[in-house]
Amino acid sequence: MTTALATTTGAARRIVHGHDEYTFNDISELCAFLQHEIQMSKRKYKVIAEKAGCCAATVSNMASGATHFPRAGTVFAMLRVLGYEVVVRA
Repeated sequence: MTTALATTTGAARRIVHGHDEYTFNDISELCAFLQHEIQMSKRKYKVIAEKAGCCAATVSNMASGATHFPRAGTVFAMLRVLGYEVVVRA
């Protein structure tokens, strides 16, 4: 079963077999999603940074919206820390 839902970040969200899946049309949607998830996590930036292998300033910049074109590896690492799995489909 698939259910389509809207998000506040512009990403398309759907539920497939009980799991949330998000589709991003561009990097700005992905950045907005990550920014929102960092803020909602209520975790200290230092803790996210240590687990993601980056510095706290990087997490802070992402959470504040100051970063517009982050490195893919940094984004994926932060998403993993926040409990997400990154999947690429053709």
